[in-house]
Amino acid sequence: MQLKDLTVKEFRQLLKVWMRETVEEVLQEISMDEESHLPLKPEFRQSLLERREERLQGKSKTYSTEEVMERLGLTNS
Repeated sequence: MQLKDLTVKEFRQLLKVWMRETVEEVLQEISMDEESHLPLKPEFRQSLLERREERLQGKSKTYSTEEVMERLGLTNS
């Protein structure tokens, strides 16, 4: 199946999966100290946890998949 054959719904689902996998890969890449190949420094890990908590409490802006797609010009409107 080619991309052009997907419905909008199928494409959106594919995009969601791709975005989630990309984020997971990036987090995995930055979770290791490149020089020593050790886990994250405690300060950096704490910073990530604090940002997560802010997001969960609604103190930071997050974007829905629909908003991202609209910003990328991928909506059918």
